[in-house]
Amino acid sequence: MKAFQSILAVIPLAIILFYTYKIVYRQGGYKIKFNINLVVTIFVTTMIMTLIKNNVATSVGLLGVISVVRFRVKLKDHRDVAFILWAIGIGVAIGTASYFLGFLYSIVISLTLIILNRYLIKMEKISLLIIRGDKIKSDKSELILEKYCKEFTLISKEKKENYKEYIYNITLKKKDINKLKDELLEGSQADFIKFL
Repeated sequence: MKAFQSILAVIPLAIILFYTYKIVYRQGGYKIKFNINLVVTIFVTTMIMTLIKNNVATSVGLLGVISVVRFRVKLKDHRDVAFILWAIGIGVAIGTASYFLGFLYSIVISLTLIILNRYLIKMEKISLLIIRGDKIKSDKSELILEKYCKEFTLISKEKKENYKEYIYNITLKKKDINKLKDELLEGSQADFIKFL
């Protein structure tokens, strides 16, 4: 009976985490596989805490193993750490039958991440840049980006039959996007450039 209560409590919290991750990364860098892994981490942590609830030291040790395995994967964004810890926290709260705390903290964390992410985007003017073409020279693109951007991060690189596509997160130094666009079209030999 307690197992069913835990599952019923975990499902809405997993949905909150899943959609918060999706909202926070909608500007770029969203990884569906990572998001699914977060949901699975919640269920696994809940299961471990439920099974070994009587021995807190053992259950915390097992959670340590989970976090070490998860952290061995190279994270592209530091915010991913917060989501991993949040997923483990949900599992611990529900596994120890602290349903109210699990719901309360999940709502607070979700709102905090969404609000701070929107503030960060407004403050830093982060944009998503898509460069596509069959003869793109990525090294030249990055030299041009260094000239116009405070920061830029390659978040996706794809090679299709008839074109290559690069997606960057960029923080602009200057507001003149048109000059950047013109230089990228000419210098990197791109066929298509889009800012989001």
